[in-house]
Amino acid sequence: MIKVMAKLYKDRKISSWTVSALTEVLTEEWSCLNPIVTKGVFYSKKGTILTFSGEVNIAIEVIKEPHAPEGEMHNALSLSLSPVPFSIETHVLNTFDFHYFMRALPEFSGKRVFMIGKHETWEGSIFSQVTAIVGSIIEEMLNFNRCFDLLTKDTFLVAGKKFDTTNDGFQQYLSRIKAYRLAEIYEHPEKLEDALNAIQESIETNGMAHDNFKRVCESGGVGSWLYTPEMVNRIQAHR
Repeated sequence: MIKVMAKLYKDRKISSWTVSALTEVLTEEWSCLNPIVTKGVFYSKKGTILTFSGEVNIAIEVIKEPHAPEGEMHNALSLSLSPVPFSIETHVLNTFDFHYFMRALPEFSGKRVFMIGKHETWEGSIFSQVTAIVGSIIEEMLNFNRCFDLLTKDTFLVAGKKFDTTNDGFQQYLSRIKAYRLAEIYEHPEKLEDALNAIQESIETNGMAHDNFKRVCESGGVGSWLYTPEMVNRIQAHR
C-alpha cells in the first residue's frame, strides 16, 4: 500500500479547484509512484495526463465533467492501460473508469466520489479519500499479473480493502474481455486461458453478457472495437 504524501494542500483552502490544481495535488499524492505530467492533444482534444511506468503502462487523464451543480467540481480519472497512452490502435485498453472499482467498495456505494466543492479543503474531502485508494490500485496495476487479477476476479484485496464486483455483472464481463486483450497486447499468452474461463463464467451467469456475446457472434466480431474475430472464435470454441 502506498503512503499518502500530500503535504502541499494540507489545511489549505484553494480559492477555486481547477484541473491544474487537481493535477498538482494528485502528482503530490502519488509522488512515490513517480508520475510524469504531460499536456497535449488526446483524441483530438487538449488534455492533461499522468503516466506511470511498469510492467503495465498506466496513464490517467484528469477530466472536469460539465454541468456540475454550482459550487462543485465533478471529475473523472480516465484510465489507460495501453503501452502507448491513449493510442487509437489499442483503444480497448483506454476505456477504463475508476468508478468500476469504487462501486465495488461498500463504503462508497451510491456516493458521488469524484467530486470536490470548489472551495473545499483537500484534507478530509471524499475526493482525497478516493485518491488514496486509487493510488493503491495504480501501484497494483503496474504489475501485470496483479493488474490481470483486478480485471478478472470476483473479489480482491487492495490496501487492506475488499473489493467485490459480483453485483456489477455486465461491467465485470467487459473488464474480463479487456483482460484478454491486455494479455494479447502485452504478450502474455499463458494468461489467455484464464481470461477465457472468466469470460465464460460471465456469459453463463449474466443475462446482459450472454445477449451481448450472442450479438457479437452473429457479426463474427467484425466492426467491434472490443473484440477481434480471432478472439470471438476462441471464446466460442472454449464453450
